[in-house]
Amino acid sequence: MGNTLETKKKKSIVIGSLHSGSLSKFFIFVLFSFFKENHEQSLTRLNQEFIRLLRSDSGGELLHQYVQASPLCLELMEAWKLRQEKPGLMYVQSLISVILDHPDGKYKSHDIGRITISLRLDKFARSIIETKLEDIYTELNSKETKRQNAALLLMAVVVWHGVGLKAIVWEMHWLLGFLSRGPTHYGL
Repeated sequence: MGNTLETKKKKSIVIGSLHSGSLSKFFIFVLFSFFKENHEQSLTRLNQEFIRLLRSDSGGELLHQYVQASPLCLELMEAWKLRQEKPGLMYVQSLISVILDHPDGKYKSHDIGRITISLRLDKFARSIIETKLEDIYTELNSKETKRQNAALLLMAVVVWHGVGLKAIVWEMHWLLGFLSRGPTHYGL
């Protein structure tokens, strides 16, 4: 028990020191470096670490600082570009899904700070639909279940992120045809 408490204290000290204004810069640097990595095991491990950080107690603060520092989430779009038509795009999609689905990034009318973050994430989700749909389609048509699942999860998160986004995706007949097979067809 004491060891767990000590580990939590160490983590909070590290995260607390990163929150002193350099957290978003640190996240942006590591995020960009992460997607330059070409080794599959390293990508998996680093992706899991990012997701763990975002889901931790300080994940909301990390998300807010990142979106404030990079309102268009350009690093994620650049990471997507680096992984386009290469192994590992599913890791980018999976991280984006966690970011867009984070509870602290969802709209709440009484929380002004959250409204700004939510609007920026809505804009980011819209840019994914407008610029990355062909890549998502490629992932959906792959033979690998992991790639299909990451693309489906991303589309589900994007659709539920903003009301206007549902209408745009609704117009995509190929996606509706693909989704009409049902999530159980893809092991979801």
